[in-house]
Amino acid sequence: MTDLSGLKVGDKVYIRPSSPMTRPYLSMVERKTPKQIVCSQSKRFWIANGRSVDGGEWHRSFARPATEEDIRAIEDQRVRNSAMTTIQRERLSSLSTDQLIRIVAIMAEGDEG
Repeated sequence: MTDLSGLKVGDKVYIRPSSPMTRPYLSMVERKTPKQIVCSQSKRFWIANGRSVDGGEWHRSFARPATEEDIRAIEDQRVRNSAMTTIQRERLSSLSTDQLIRIVAIMAEGDEG
């Protein structure tokens, strides 16, 4: 469990939902009370242990101060998801043969790594 007493309004927090189907995300401390922090979207967490105030046992989230690595990883995931969506929506049949060959070469590089 994480003590959140050192957080201030405006600090970023890394929120890890208990569900394996939901990805971690970043939020910002909007308000602080003696026992809780209130983050964006009105999510509340106990300062003493970082557990979400609401949600019950099955839908509990956990918060901790966000590190630079957390921020970078979540931003990288956001950029990757955006790129994947763009690729999935692209009509590959509209690309030239040269463009398709370059895409295949890039995919082959990924298979090697």
